Amino acid sequence: MPHSQPPPSTPGRLHEGGFPIAFGNYLLERRLAVGGTSEVYLARPRVGTHPAPRVVIKRLLPAFLEDPTFVGMFATEARLHRSIRHPNVVQVFEAGVVRNEPYLAMEYIDGVDAFRLLRRLHQERRPVPFGVSIFIARSICDALSAVHVSTDLSGQTMKMVHRDVTPSNIYLSVQGDIRLGDFGIARELGAARSSHATTSAVIKGKYNYLSPEQVNGEPFDHRADLFSLAVVTTEMILGEPLFRGNGQLAILLAIRDCRIDALREIAGRLPDGLFDVLERALKKEAAARYQTAKDFAEALAPFVPSSRESVKQQLKNCVIWAQQNATGISQPSQPAVDDLRLRKALSSYPTKVASMRPPASTLPSATDFDDERDEDRNTLEIDLRPSRIRYVDGRLVGPLSFARVIEMLVTGELAPHDEVDLLSEGFRRVIDIELLLRHLPDAETTRSLRAPNVNEVRVELRPESLLPLIGRIARFQETGLLLFDLQEEDSSRQTRREVYVQQGVVVHIASTDASELLGRSLVRRGKLSPEELDMALAVLSRFDGRLGDTLIALGLIDPVDLFHSIRDQGRERFTKVFSYQSGTVTFRPGIQPTRVEFPLNMELSQVLLEGVSVAFPDGHLLRRYANAAGSFLYLVPPPSGLPPFSTTFLPPSLTGVIGIVGEGPLPVHLLLQRVGALPNRFTKLDTLRAVETGLALNLLAWDGAPPAGFSPPVSL
Repeated sequence: MPHSQPPPSTPGRLHEGGFPIAFGNYLLERRLAVGGTSEVYLARPRVGTHPAPRVVIKRLLPAFLEDPTFVGMFATEARLHRSIRHPNVVQVFEAGVVRNEPYLAMEYIDGVDAFRLLRRLHQERRPVPFGVSIFIARSICDALSAVHVSTDLSGQTMKMVHRDVTPSNIYLSVQGDIRLGDFGIARELGAARSSHATTSAVIKGKYNYLSPEQVNGEPFDHRADLFSLAVVTTEMILGEPLFRGNGQLAILLAIRDCRIDALREIAGRLPDGLFDVLERALKKEAAARYQTAKDFAEALAPFVPSSRESVKQQLKNCVIWAQQNATGISQPSQPAVDDLRLRKALSSYPTKVASMRPPASTLPSATDFDDERDEDRNTLEIDLRPSRIRYVDGRLVGPLSFARVIEMLVTGELAPHDEVDLLSEGFRRVIDIELLLRHLPDAETTRSLRAPNVNEVRVELRPESLLPLIGRIARFQETGLLLFDLQEEDSSRQTRREVYVQQGVVVHIASTDASELLGRSLVRRGKLSPEELDMALAVLSRFDGRLGDTLIALGLIDPVDLFHSIRDQGRERFTKVFSYQSGTVTFRPGIQPTRVEFPLNMELSQVLLEGVSVAFPDGHLLRRYANAAGSFLYLVPPPSGLPPFSTTFLPPSLTGVIGIVGEGPLPVHLLLQRVGALPNRFTKLDTLRAVETGLALNLLAWDGAPPAGFSPPVSL
């Protein structure tokens, strides 16, 4: 995206040096900010009467004026934002078109956004006054209440979700007023629209304020906005971010797991009851939070200072102080890496290859402002120093790139006591090089599993034995290591896959198959080009060998998209074992890895259904049940002394099957009829896969001998 403005002759876009610029009924006085798709200007009306002497004009950047997708998004923002009329929402005066260029004329807030206030206070090691924090939070609750119940022209509730409740979009005026703004990624979940399209769209908000369901890529509604507001409120009280981590992926993991340790640490210093309010607002499950903005506001009400004028004066003082201590206007930003620069970097390996900053988002701030984007722009240098390996038997290998050394560690080609001349810094053992230790397979697990263990379970890699083994681990919520020794069909090569489980939940999967490395997986999925992967690998040493952090820093992949890709890669690694026809699987109870940087947290009962689909392709599954039409299934009662198995995380098709079979033993053909009549309309194959999963989990069983084609239950 270009920095400079087109020349004055360009239709619809004039050079900045000519301020003020005539733009329809307005004079643009100066540009306030520029973001990924649009820019905002401070302007004044040219003629006639207007409700405000100053306004903010928002318009698309030139590169997007001919793109129907972005023009449509801009029109959606205008329609949704204009539908809100509330004292705590930035007002839109009008939406129009000047020289085929759409624009929004919005209320001008003389003050700062909450992000800048927080930053200024943090720099001075000053907290946001407690009363001000709660006052702001309640005001935004009122704004969200109006947003969530807004109606269209026909009077129908739109079920709008703002999706970007962050400090940068909370505007604070020198008069002590509070406004919620920027509806650029707002969406409506009305019945007339596709809920899948609106809830599964790519998330573009500021990642530290996403809800767990947004991070997981799950459907979400207005309660995600309430979670985001709770994060902002907690941050104001703490004076620092709630969710923390070493890199963006670590922060997303903290959000997914709702790790609110920073809030718990100060619970004793909060007014009685406030911790409970914030803890509920920050629940992982949306159903456990406050269900409406009004509910959240009422819960905060007891903590608002009794004197409204006093707290408003405090807010005024904070805003004026932050405004007077501004360091200047933030400069336009650009994408971190564009295709041209990438190609040039790869062809010639220049010293400086990429900006570490992602694109700035559009912030229609009412004043000169600065934020995290006005810091010095860092650059990366490709590390061309070679590495070499000296094996314990004396063999020398090299020169090698840093990325190749990491790959050899992950795939087991390099052992702990082999020596590495890493980046030409001299030979040392792998276990003595801190930069390599985090990539070394856990010495306490795989490398100590050569001898048999009396508690282990070992079976051949066949569906009849693999499914019940995994089902048992899930049913009894066991902890341990599933070790797969897999024989490749097209070669004599063997691969090893390690699946670590904690209480029936998959937390980590490792593989010695080089084709399953993250970078190669992303290329196969179309998330990266081979050239982009090469770029990241060339600077991998600058990020301690963390490919994910490298890709994010270079702007090559969206953090949430990468988060989902790593999770999906783990799911594929697990289900792929069901496709092997030769090998063994060993389960060793109690064994856990000592370091896991990205816990997958996948319920075994959920991925088991996918494993069934791989183990029994459609045709095979139909033939398998051809002789089972009249056989009866019944629901297995929980073992004595154990609570009933939780169905919370079961696939919906299996939940439906269990609900029907739970009424009494039922032949398969009647089960298929009843499941087919359920509202979700599960197909015959859906139902049969659910039955197989239920049998593996020992939730279902055959009444009598198994039908023809089914092996008797395997004793484990």
